[in-house]
Amino acid sequence: MPKMPAIIQNVKPMKILLVCDLYPPEGFGGVQRAVSSLAESLVERGVEVVVLAGGKVNLVEHAKKVKIYRLRNITLPLYQHAPFVAFFGSRVKEIIDVEKPDVVHIELTTGLGWASLTEARKRRIPLVFTLHALPENVNQFLPIWPFNAFFGALFWRWIGLFAENVSAVTAPSVYALAQLTKRFRVRQAVRISNGLDLSEYGRQYSQKEALRKLSLENQKVILYVGRLHHEKSPEVLLGAVKKVVSEIPEAKFVFVGDGPMKNTLVTTSKKEGISGSVSFTGFISDEEMKLYYQAASVFVMPSAQELQGLSVMEAMAYSLPIIVARAGALPELVGQPKNGFTFTKYDKIDLANKIITLLGKGDLEVFGKNSYLQVQAHGLKYTAEKYVELYRSLLENKT
Repeated sequence: MPKMPAIIQNVKPMKILLVCDLYPPEGFGGVQRAVSSLAESLVERGVEVVVLAGGKVNLVEHAKKVKIYRLRNITLPLYQHAPFVAFFGSRVKEIIDVEKPDVVHIELTTGLGWASLTEARKRRIPLVFTLHALPENVNQFLPIWPFNAFFGALFWRWIGLFAENVSAVTAPSVYALAQLTKRFRVRQAVRISNGLDLSEYGRQYSQKEALRKLSLENQKVILYVGRLHHEKSPEVLLGAVKKVVSEIPEAKFVFVGDGPMKNTLVTTSKKEGISGSVSFTGFISDEEMKLYYQAASVFVMPSAQELQGLSVMEAMAYSLPIIVARAGALPELVGQPKNGFTFTKYDKIDLANKIITLLGKGDLEVFGKNSYLQVQAHGLKYTAEKYVELYRSLLENKT
C-alpha cells in the first residue's frame, strides 16, 4: 500500500467551519486574503473546510475544494471595503446542523460571527476566535476625537464577548495577542501568524525591467500598499516627500490603494508642489501590484495601528528593505539581521531621514535578503500546521 504524502499523514479527518463575512471576491484587505489562504492550505492538509461568508446573493459554491455558503451582504457608505452579512435569520443554525463541524473558527466579530458563536456553544462545539482588528481599524469617525474613547470602549466590550466565550483565541503577533490577554480572561491564547503563501511571491522581473514596464525608469520607488484611510497614516508618508526629494531627486513615492483620504492627499501633493514625485494608483490588479513590489527600492508602512502588517510581509517576500512606524506589531517585522528601520510614529521628519539613510547606504540588497530570510517564518504552511494542531488539541480535550 503506497505511503500517504507527508503533508496529510497522521492527520485525523475533521471538519472546520470558518466564519468570515469577507471572503474572496467579497471585500478587500488583509482579512479576506488571510482567511482564504488558510482555508485552501487546510484543505491541502486533509482538513474538510466549510466557509460561512457574505455574497451578493444566497448560494452555495465550491472553490479550490472549499465549500462556501454565501449569505446576502450589504455595504455601508463608510465601509465600502467591508460589506457584511445582515440577513441570516435561521440560516446559521441550519448550516451548522447540516454540516456538523468539529470546530467553529470565527474570524470577524460581526452579527454573523455572534450567531455562529451562539449556535456552536449550544451544541458544545469547540470555538476559536482570531483577532484581526483594533478599534482604529474600524472606527470611521477617527478624525472626530470625542467619539474615539466611546467607540474604543464599546469595541473592546464587544470583542470581550467573543474572547471570553470561546475555547481558544489566536492573534497574528505578540502585540496583537497581548491586546486580548491583558483585557480578558481567556481559556487559551496562541500566537499564529496570518501567513503568506510564499510560492506566490517569486520575482518574475528584475527591478530594472519592472521599472521599465511601469514607465518609471531611472527612479527609486518608495512604495506604500494599503487603504488610504486615517488608520494607515498615509499623510505621514506624503509629508516626508519634500525632504526626501530635496536630497534624492529621483525618488518616486507610489501609493497603491484607495480610500476616503485619496482626494485630500492628491490635493495636498499639488499644493506642496510635489505631485511630480508622487503617484496614486487607486485599486489595481494583483498582477500589477506584484509589478510595483518588484520595481520598488524601499517599502514603507506609516500606520501605527497594525496587528501584523500583511503588505509589509509581502514586501519582505519580494526581498524589499522596510521602514515601519515604531508602533503596534510592526517593529516585530524589523529584526536581526537588520532588514530596515523603524521611525517614531506620526513623525514625518524622522521618516524622511530614515528613507534618505536607507536609500543612501548602498546595502539595500543586503537588507532585502534579510527581509526574505525573516519572512520565511511566516510561511502559510506553518500557519496551517499550527491551526491543525490547535484544532486537534481542542477536540482531544473536548468535554
